[in-house]
Amino acid sequence: MTDLTWDAIASHADRRYAAAGGALGWPGDLCAALTRAAEAWELRPLELFDSGVGHPVVRVATAGGEAVLKLAPRTELAAQARVMQADGGRAYARLLAWDAGVPALLLERLGAPLHEVVPDELEQVRVQARLLKRAWEIPLAVGERAGSKAAGLVAILDRHGRLAIEAGVVAAARALAAALASGEGAEVVCHGDAHSGNVLARADETFALVDPDGFVGERAYDLGVTMRGFLPAVAERGPGWVRECAAVLAEETGLDADRIWAWAFVERVTTGLFLRLLGFDDEGVAYLRSAEPLVGDARLLQ
Repeated sequence: MTDLTWDAIASHADRRYAAAGGALGWPGDLCAALTRAAEAWELRPLELFDSGVGHPVVRVATAGGEAVLKLAPRTELAAQARVMQADGGRAYARLLAWDAGVPALLLERLGAPLHEVVPDELEQVRVQARLLKRAWEIPLAVGERAGSKAAGLVAILDRHGRLAIEAGVVAAARALAAALASGEGAEVVCHGDAHSGNVLARADETFALVDPDGFVGERAYDLGVTMRGFLPAVAERGPGWVRECAAVLAEETGLDADRIWAWAFVERVTTGLFLRLLGFDDEGVAYLRSAEPLVGDARLLQ
């Protein structure tokens, strides 16, 4: 956008909310919320980051340089603020300020996403695994106790499985999710969505995580999310490459490769359903299609 204003950012967000069919939205006057944060922290908008399906994320000018302003519902941002504050900039982006009233976060300005800096997919998941191991050092008391993640995914599959292209994909994902639920542990404060787009470069050539969910869960779940995407690699290299990806993550962390693989498969399917539910049909179908050649391996793990 040229001549970017808070009003233009709010209008753009409203159009995205409408495109999502009402599944997203801002409870009140979004422009007023943006303006309040800008006045409190003396910010000027520079660039609207237009990726993802969520609420506004804006590169801003501050008195001391540049930062990133993020708005989202209060409960979501409060969890992110707690996690980032506890981490202190070791694995996550540094938290510069937090206003629960807006609600808004001000974060350090980071660079390109991991997949643009590190082209090799297996090296990407190595970087993500090493970052997550550092992130998991946050005390459990910081995280939200949200119940069984696997049981929640079973509920998504039951409620929205009709959006799948092929019923066998949903059946395989449901069976794996039910099996994961029976042995699920509350081990660490999970990031919850640590795909390569949520890993950004720092100026010193290291990386930092952004957008943590901050719930208490098991480590294998976090690792499964890191490998649920890579749709071109899955299409080109097939199930063997997906098994190799899980093996790399297991090697980096000492966790069970099959359990990582199972979480990734369930997340691949539920992400496809969720994207279709939000109106992002092409992306959702692509995720669901990418799961189809993996069903055979899924059944072996059931």
